[in-house]
Amino acid sequence: MRVAACLNATTGTVHARRAEETGRQVLLDLYREVADCYSEARVIYMVLW
Repeated sequence: MRVAACLNATTGTVHARRAEETGRQVLLDLYREVADCYSEARVIYMVLW
């Protein structure tokens, strides 16, 4: 099982996806969710690790 997640450092909100494999589609879905949740933001910083 793989997990991809984003943490809002200000609010503590976590957006996450779990899948057998963390492929391109899983990451794109996560990025779209984050972009939709913060649609008012001009810039969204993400750290890939």
